[in-house]
Amino acid sequence: MKVEDRSEENADDHQARKWMLVPPGFLSLVELFKSHCHVAEKRPMIIVGDTGVGKSIFLEIYKLLYLKRYTKKDRKNPPIEIINCANYTAELARSELFGHVKGAFTGATRDKSGLIVKVKGGLLILEEIGELEEYVQSNLLTVIEDKWYYRVGDTERKNIEDITFLAATNNLEKLRDDFRQRFLTFEIPPLYMRRDDVFYYIAHMYPEVIRELSAADTLELLTSNWPGNVREVERFCLSIMNRNHYYDRLGGRPVLWEHLLSADQLDSPTSSVRVRLLKILSEGGVDVEALEYLLNCFGLGLISIGHQSFPDFAIEKVEQYTIPDLIDDKLMPGLDFKTLTNYEPFENAYFGFKLFCSLFFQEADGNYNCMQVLKPKTLRFHLDLADIKYRLTKKQQDVFKKLVRSIFTFLSGISLPKDVGIPISFYERIQFFLQLSKDNPSNEFLATLTGRRPQSQAVVENEKPDIYEMPFEDAIKHYCEEVLKRASGNRAEAARKMGVNYHTLTAKFEKMGMTKKKKLAQEQG
Repeated sequence: MKVEDRSEENADDHQARKWMLVPPGFLSLVELFKSHCHVAEKRPMIIVGDTGVGKSIFLEIYKLLYLKRYTKKDRKNPPIEIINCANYTAELARSELFGHVKGAFTGATRDKSGLIVKVKGGLLILEEIGELEEYVQSNLLTVIEDKWYYRVGDTERKNIEDITFLAATNNLEKLRDDFRQRFLTFEIPPLYMRRDDVFYYIAHMYPEVIRELSAADTLELLTSNWPGNVREVERFCLSIMNRNHYYDRLGGRPVLWEHLLSADQLDSPTSSVRVRLLKILSEGGVDVEALEYLLNCFGLGLISIGHQSFPDFAIEKVEQYTIPDLIDDKLMPGLDFKTLTNYEPFENAYFGFKLFCSLFFQEADGNYNCMQVLKPKTLRFHLDLADIKYRLTKKQQDVFKKLVRSIFTFLSGISLPKDVGIPISFYERIQFFLQLSKDNPSNEFLATLTGRRPQSQAVVENEKPDIYEMPFEDAIKHYCEEVLKRASGNRAEAARKMGVNYHTLTAKFEKMGMTKKKKLAQEQG
């Protein structure tokens, strides 16, 4: 992600510098990537990550590290070529990569050299490599392994010079197994696994939006799993700007959700997940005001949309520093890698989000919207005793303890004795909930939480009819059905097992209504 830096120190050269944001969640990943590159050396490498996750940052870092390594041996910069494989059909991709001879296809009016010739002794970057057809992947595999190729329409085999291959894709499964295994893989985690980075992306792209975020916006921002990653963050920012502009034109913004939506809208399936959750919690007996108070302490909220989370935000208040070993104006002039980090209000909000997830048994890094709380996801508590003791005031601790119990009762339907508390330690929680599940074997919430089947289901699945309580004819029919079942539906085998004549048994089945057609329907039903 690039922005222009028009600071005074750069005004003289009339050239805006560009810098790429490395959010806090990427800092350790960048170090790991540099180690990865060192180990790979000239081996083919592939960067894997969902659409919009930030693969371009690592492509640029690789280019810089490659240039640094190369220029230690040679003063001249090596050639670097980039191809986005999604832009080409199979035949055009072959032509672009390997070249073609005149007359190879319609429009081939002259010989053409491919990229692997232009990048002789250099670096070839294959973006969206998963979009290549399998037989083009096979052609590339030959280049990588055997160092030769054919131009399209040519019968003469060409040898190639030393080439380093770097690829990127959002779908590793589209690659042939033998082709994929030739690459050293580096995976970039999606945004839902580092949700606190969202703040820094917004601060980087739209700092004015950070100041406009309401407590409810901030909770929604953290609970979303961002399926579109950074690109979806941008759409989120634009929707916030559009909404606020609309309210400003109306002459003011609502303070509470109740002032924004009618009762009919609250019941609408199109209303937001947050509003529906608020309605469900209120009806379920959860003290919503106490929950709102606790969330507001960390700049979050379910109800408040007029309360701003970061009204005093200014980009200057965020620690910014350049990553020294990722800057080289001789090799990649005008491009900096910088990071924003250690802004306490952001960290405080993320702490509140972990508190929210802990209350509702949700994963803070799960690939789903964490406001969908009716299904428990984890026994893990995201905070430890020290967090509760030192980050929460006495009042907040009291509110928190009451909420833990009331939310558990709401989700499970179980009221705990007053002297029984829900432990925070992970191992104690495992023992606590396993025992509770044994004591309440039919409770679906506990079964989901512990991975145990509700006993009622097990009983139904294993339940067998009591033939001693059946009428005589029903007992005989049940016996015949069981024998036929054990004979895999083979009537001759069933007759042998029963010790009766096949035709006698068939006549008995007909009398009981067990025709082959009906029996087949019974088995399929």
